[in-house]
Amino acid sequence: EGAEGPEVAKVSAAAATMQRSIDNVQGQVAAANTEIENLERQRSELAARVERMRKAREEAEAQAAEAGAEQRGEERMSVTADFSSLQGQDAGAQSRLGTLNSFPGAQSRQGTSAS
Repeated sequence: EGAEGPEVAKVSAAAATMQRSIDNVQGQVAAANTEIENLERQRSELAARVERMRKAREEAEAQAAEAGAEQRGEERMSVTADFSSLQGQDAGAQSRLGTLNSFPGAQSRQGTSAS
C-alpha cells in the first residue's frame, strides 16, 4: 500500500500537467477563434467597402460619360451655331457681292478682291 502512494502521486501530477496542457491548448483555440471572427468581420467590412467604391466608380463613370455627351452636344450645337453664323455671313457676303457685281466694272474689282 505504501508503494501505491508514490505511484498515485506521480499519476496525479502527470494528470495535472496534462490538464494544464489541455487548458493551455483550449485557450489558444479560443484566441484563434476570436482572431478568425475578427478577420472574417474585417473581410466582410472590406468587401462592403469595395462594393461601395465599385458603385461609386460606376456612377462617376456614368456621370462623366453623360457630362461628356452633354459637352459634345454643346460643342456640336456651338459648331452648328458657328456654321450657321458663317453661312449667314456668307449669304450676306454673296448678296453684297451680287450688289457690287451689278455696278459697271465690278468684275475687275471682284478679281482683285479675291486675290
